[in-house]
Amino acid sequence: MDRVVLVHPTLPDNVGMVARAMAAYGWSDLVLVGGVAPLHPLALAAAPGGEAVLQGARVVTTLVEALEGTGRAFGTTARVYARPAGVTIGPAEALAMPVVPGPTAWVFGSERTGLGKVERTRLPWLVRLPAPGPSLNLAQAVTALITVVTLDRGRGGPARTDASEAGVALPVPDEATRRTLTTALALYLGTTEESARAKTMLLCRMLDRLPFAADEAGLLSALVGRTRTLRAGAHEA
Repeated sequence: MDRVVLVHPTLPDNVGMVARAMAAYGWSDLVLVGGVAPLHPLALAAAPGGEAVLQGARVVTTLVEALEGTGRAFGTTARVYARPAGVTIGPAEALAMPVVPGPTAWVFGSERTGLGKVERTRLPWLVRLPAPGPSLNLAQAVTALITVVTLDRGRGGPARTDASEAGVALPVPDEATRRTLTTALALYLGTTEESARAKTMLLCRMLDRLPFAADEAGLLSALVGRTRTLRAGAHEA
C-alpha cells in the first residue's frame, strides 16, 4: 500500500480532502509531518467518507520518521529543480522503476512553499505532474497523483523487474547510512558537505534503478554494507 506524506500542511480543509481522496481510491496510509492536526473539526468536515483515514493518520516531527518502513520515496513539485536539489521526473517514469520491498511514499510540501530544500535533499526523486496551466493546490495535487498511481497499479503498468526475484539484494541506504556516506565522501574526496550530499543522492538514485548486473550490484552492496559496518563501529567506540 502506498503512503501519502504531508509536510507541514496549514489548511485543515486540504487535509480532509486528501483523506477523502485516499479513501475513494482505497488508500489508508497517511502521515503528517507537523502542521494541522488530522482530527481538526474542519478536516473532518471536509472528509466525508474519509474519516477513517484521518483517525488512522500518524503525526511525526521529521520527514525521516515519516519515511520509516518505506521502500522508496518520491517528493512532489510544481517546479523543475536542477542538481543537487533532486532530479525531476514524470509520474510514468517514477512508476516504471523496478519494484522494491515496502510501500512507496509520495511526499507533498506545505501549501505555500512546497517542499523546502532540506526535504528535497532527502528525496532523490522529485515528481512533477504534467499540468500546463496554473499549479494545483495541495488537495488537488494529491488527488491527481493518487488517480494516476491507482490506475497504473490497476492495469499492471509497464513491464517492471522485481530485483528480489533476480536474487540481487537491495542495498537501499537508510537515513543514517546516507549521513555516513556523505561524511565518508566528504573526507575521501576532500570536497564540501554540499557536494558530498549531491554525490550521496546520486548513489541513491543509482540504487533506485536496480537490478544492475551482478558485479555492479555486488559493488554497491559492498559499499553500503561497509558503510553500515563503519557506522556500527563508530557507535560502539
